[in-house]
Amino acid sequence: MQNQRRSTQARGHLSRPGAALAFLIACVPAAIFLSAGCSSGYSLCDRSCDCTGCSDSVLEACYDTVDDQEREAENQDCLPEYDEVVACLNENFYCDNETVKYDSGCLGEYAELAECALR
Repeated sequence: MQNQRRSTQARGHLSRPGAALAFLIACVPAAIFLSAGCSSGYSLCDRSCDCTGCSDSVLEACYDTVDDQEREAENQDCLPEYDEVVACLNENFYCDNETVKYDSGCLGEYAELAECALR
């Protein structure tokens, strides 16, 4: 399965604190647009595509975004905070007329991730 292949990929490196903030800023729009932030991130991709009827290439791009975001969180020692963001998005996800929506913006979880990344 695709999720198993992705979980074995090599990890990258985020080099400076300013890049950590850029990582967070990049995460928010990607999570909203692609419904991504680990395997539960892939689940968000799958659910989003089920909702919107996206193409295989869009689904693959979503998986790639999840891989990149998870790698950056891990390199910043912020994987637990990243996982909380993804869990929040999973818990609050719903589909409304082929539009992905969330009951909560998960702002508290994003704030904790940002704080961690800036340490």
